[in-house]
Amino acid sequence: MHLSKTISKNKRIIILLFILVGVFAIYEIWDSDYGYVYRNYFFHSKDELLLDFNRLEPINIVDTKKNFKVNWFCRKEQTQFGDFCCGDKLSKWNNIPAMTVVFWYRNGILTYAKIDVPPWYHDELIKYITATYGPPRAYSARKNFGNILSGTLSILSGYKDQAQIKEIRDIGIWQMDTGALLVVNIKKEFNPLLWSTVFWISPAIVKESVKQLIPEEKVEIKPSIDIDISYSRVPDDWAWWLRIKFVPRANAIRGIPADQLDPSWYRVSELRRGLIPEDLVSGKEGGLAWNPNFAVEGDFNGDGRPDHALIGVYEDKNGKFGNFLLILTRASDGKWEKAYLKSFEGNQGPIDLSWNGKTLKLLFCASCDADLWIEWNQDKAQYDSRSPSDEFH
Repeated sequence: MHLSKTISKNKRIIILLFILVGVFAIYEIWDSDYGYVYRNYFFHSKDELLLDFNRLEPINIVDTKKNFKVNWFCRKEQTQFGDFCCGDKLSKWNNIPAMTVVFWYRNGILTYAKIDVPPWYHDELIKYITATYGPPRAYSARKNFGNILSGTLSILSGYKDQAQIKEIRDIGIWQMDTGALLVVNIKKEFNPLLWSTVFWISPAIVKESVKQLIPEEKVEIKPSIDIDISYSRVPDDWAWWLRIKFVPRANAIRGIPADQLDPSWYRVSELRRGLIPEDLVSGKEGGLAWNPNFAVEGDFNGDGRPDHALIGVYEDKNGKFGNFLLILTRASDGKWEKAYLKSFEGNQGPIDLSWNGKTLKLLFCASCDADLWIEWNQDKAQYDSRSPSDEFH
């Protein structure tokens, strides 16, 4: 009987200790930086921010407050990101649940920006980013597994040597129309309390950083009749498809004028095998081997008429470049006509194209998961695009 009472007493002590430890842990979290941010998010955040990073320029503080109608709190703060910052507590960013926004300035001009998103909305964030800006231009392995704000320089270095990273791709890097970079943690944080971050790096910072990493040395390849090609020999630890650039010189593809493909286009050129030097695609030049295919044929929509899909590059009337997938179908008069067009602004590199009898697959780099699938939707009578990498593993 006495032994039973002793055991029961010990159980109560153990349970009490667990309760005390739990209460202490809750207090520590509540009183921590995490607790402060989450208290603001759940109880105080009401502002909604409308911001397209593709259009964000290195603006000054006055224009920031004029263009973005939230309750900015600004102060002088000397950090690696600048000497002044403005921030606000958010409830949403472009209909995506968000927690905070911070803009950093140096000498009054925007240098960096970030938006934090709750970890339980991470998947929605990645789907929104890829739907809005396409697949990442490059990947990086994070060298500092803390908040990505503390790893900006490492991220830029990662952008440089991403071709050597095969397994750990937890950071995606998108290039904006302005030349800025958008950096997002593709994989969820190991710490369940740590939010996901969208981090913007201004064009001037990108240019300054890349100039320090990359000496200028470009090689002009003997031009084709309808396309010019150049690539940089350095840095040689970049994959060749990150160093090559195609410039269109033709006004039409397969008899279809550029402005009939897209009213804003000025020049277009079709990519073909044999344009890229063998030393590059074979890896003899010192990089990774990759020989992308640029055209396939088949009956992609099952209507019994031959279809042709091809990869090309364009220049629009404002001087901006990009590449595209074009699906052509054979008309009754025997001529090719446009059936589907998918463009990728800002990307002048190659895209590998394949057809497996059901799906057109676009791959933007070797040994990576930056891909896009195009399939005919019989119910909607249209082509649909999706990225298997939306889930990012």
